[in-house]
Amino acid sequence: MSNAKDGVYIVESSRDEKLGNSTLTLTIKDKKITAAEFTGYDLFGNVKRENYGSLTGKDYADYKKAQIAVNAIKEVSK
Repeated sequence: MSNAKDGVYIVESSRDEKLGNSTLTLTIKDKKITAAEFTGYDLFGNVKRENYGSLTGKDYADYKKAQIAVNAIKEVSK
């Protein structure tokens, strides 16, 4: 980080045909990361939130897997 310039940096993953894509936004100030935000998007470009994976119903394994991903996304930024 000794050469890091102040600013906001955004990187975007490539799009997965089944899972969508994601972005990571980092804010750097005085050679330190002062903020980090990870955002996951579904295949339609919607942010993965609490309802992600519910198209097939909340009792299905896909929904449960999707919710694990949503909770993991929250933790990445921390």
